[in-house]
Amino acid sequence: MSWLPVRVNRKTLLIAFFLWNLWTLFFAVILSIAGNLSFFIGLLSSVTSYYPLAFLSIIVLVFCKRYPIDTHPIILFFLVHFIIALLFSALWICLVYFINWLLVGNLIFQYMPMKTAGLFSYYIGVLIYILLAGIFYTSETYKRYKENELKTIQLQALSREAELRALKSQINPHFLFNTLNSIFALIDSNTPRAKNTLTKLSSLLRYSLAAFHQEYVTIEKEIETVNIYLGI
Repeated sequence: MSWLPVRVNRKTLLIAFFLWNLWTLFFAVILSIAGNLSFFIGLLSSVTSYYPLAFLSIIVLVFCKRYPIDTHPIILFFLVHFIIALLFSALWICLVYFINWLLVGNLIFQYMPMKTAGLFSYYIGVLIYILLAGIFYTSETYKRYKENELKTIQLQALSREAELRALKSQINPHFLFNTLNSIFALIDSNTPRAKNTLTKLSSLLRYSLAAFHQEYVTIEKEIETVNIYLGI
């Protein structure tokens, strides 16, 4: 999406939107049952809690995108994320209390005491940050692995193409046609020599095809092939 600070495709954004709404609805049901509240109150409480978290998850995405796992020492990497997780959770809790304070005023501190509900939510916020960062880095690692795998396949294809061109250059069409014409001319006048030349040509072609699938060839085999070529 163009309006985000990092590139996110539309499909990923829709999936994230669906999952956040599903979680918000699920938590609303839990609140309604566990707190003996109406579904509307449970849904309102869930929305004011997890919609800000969904918004803050964009910040997690941006930070993780600009802080790759392989460009910093591993201890520093985890230390930075731990500090960010604490700040992230604190910001989330402040937003939740602020939004609810705008809706119900100071009653929010009675329904959600800071020492109990606020502290518990703070721990939950840290865990959610760790979960979001873990999902992002796992996804990035897998995507990078698939990209490297694709590059490897492409390089192998290019290597095979280069080997094929080398094979074609080894078996020069003019050389092959001239040899076949010579064998044809020798069939009546010198049959044993024609058979010998045909055997050498067969050996040369067999070697060229075998070398196409090999990464290394011994010097002895190269010298033998040169002698066959000169013999032809």
